[in-house]
Amino acid sequence: MYNNYVVLILAILNGINNILFYAVNIHIENKVNSISEIISMF
Repeated sequence: MYNNYVVLILAILNGINNILFYAVNIHIENKVNSISEIISMF
């Protein structure tokens, strides 16, 4: 049983990590897009 709990906890942590990584990537892409839009105005 102990191993099952460890696997479950690791899977949950991995899922949270993936969600955070995805959110940060979208945030960075949005910033890069807005910066390139500002540059293209000049």
